[in-house]
Amino acid sequence: MSKVAKKVNTIIIGLGQTGFACARYFKRVGEPFAVVDTRQNPPFLHDLKVLAPDVDIHLGVFNARLFRQVSRLVISPGVTLTEPAIQQASAAGVELIGDIELFVREAKAPILAVTGSNGKTSVVSLLGEMAAQAGKKAAIGGNIGTPALDLLNQEKVDFYILELSSFQLETTFSLQAHAAVVLNISEDHMDRYQGLNHYVETKLSIYKNASVAVVNQESSYSPLIPRSQSQTVIRYALSLPATENDYGIAESASGSHWFARGGRALCPVEVLRIPGKHNQSNALAALALGAQVGLSDEAMCAALKSFKGLPHRMEVVADQEDVVWYNDSKATNPGATAAALSGMARKAVLIAGGEAKGADFDDLKPLVAEHTQAVILLGKDAEKLEASWKGTVPLYRVGTMREAVIKAHAIVQPGDCVLLSPACASLDQYRNFEARGDDFSRLVKEVLS
Repeated sequence: MSKVAKKVNTIIIGLGQTGFACARYFKRVGEPFAVVDTRQNPPFLHDLKVLAPDVDIHLGVFNARLFRQVSRLVISPGVTLTEPAIQQASAAGVELIGDIELFVREAKAPILAVTGSNGKTSVVSLLGEMAAQAGKKAAIGGNIGTPALDLLNQEKVDFYILELSSFQLETTFSLQAHAAVVLNISEDHMDRYQGLNHYVETKLSIYKNASVAVVNQESSYSPLIPRSQSQTVIRYALSLPATENDYGIAESASGSHWFARGGRALCPVEVLRIPGKHNQSNALAALALGAQVGLSDEAMCAALKSFKGLPHRMEVVADQEDVVWYNDSKATNPGATAAALSGMARKAVLIAGGEAKGADFDDLKPLVAEHTQAVILLGKDAEKLEASWKGTVPLYRVGTMREAVIKAHAIVQPGDCVLLSPACASLDQYRNFEARGDDFSRLVKEVLS
């Protein structure tokens, strides 16, 4: 089929979770649409046929002529805009947007927008707990859990908390966040972007038209943030706050450390149960964002105290014979592994490797040398990591996660730890990072039993 019905002005590209959420949205608002996917059996094909039995579905190679017949393409995050058929449609004047763009055009409550190479889900989840402690209804979604368009079905929302990936930001143009943050930027998805500068520019676009820009002062990219004269800027860093509006860490006369806003101490850093300096930085970002929607200091500090962290993010899976085993499978890029290593109080046997996504691992070499006693490498691009870290600590190559866990158990020393923090995607051996982390956790318990 190479034509769409004359009344259809919208094609959804991609029938994964996001694409199906778009289909539900258009069905709800009464907007005719067609769906395209290169896969012959996309994940939500059956669900779509139940939802909209008469919808046009086009499976297989993208058809540029088909795309030019409509006024807009709603593109799923997993589909690159550089696809020739999409480029031809854009050149012909077809609008290219994503689900977040559809969402922000309709959303009526304030939006807290969070992006970054690492830590997005932790900050968004922490903000959710802060809202709950304050008795506010926050609708949470985007790149985490619930697709953004499904949040529009919720009633009496005080504010939205959106986790946004760079892929989603590529097709978002009307976002006017009440407050936005870029937590950090490290090399990631270089197989999709023209270079690091292109990736940085995409991430920083979250600040455009935001009323409040919450800025990580320790990020080298903060001077590049696009700002308007009316925009309020609030900074945070792991040091004493520079102004009364900034967030940081203060030291008391007794030597204890406190999260602080300006000269006001909020709560002791030690209440935060999740380890690492990077999580202290994430907590500061959450405090700054929460304050912008009126959350009290008391409620936010209570959330810091109760928040246990998330699976696959520096998750302790075993603590036995003075050896701690950490599952940090969510570390799918070098920046995430750098954060994990920098925050370690123990020397680590590091398990790393997988699908590199075009990343460079040379910058990790000093951290590997300082914070590990050995590295166990596996996966498709193990050789690339080995070449980058040669001459640091003993490097071992294995074929499977089972072999990696057995080897780690054999060489780790009491007082040290084993850290699964791959610095790579999991898709060469697992369906996602969760499956990789679950496998690691299962094998650790098996080997230690």
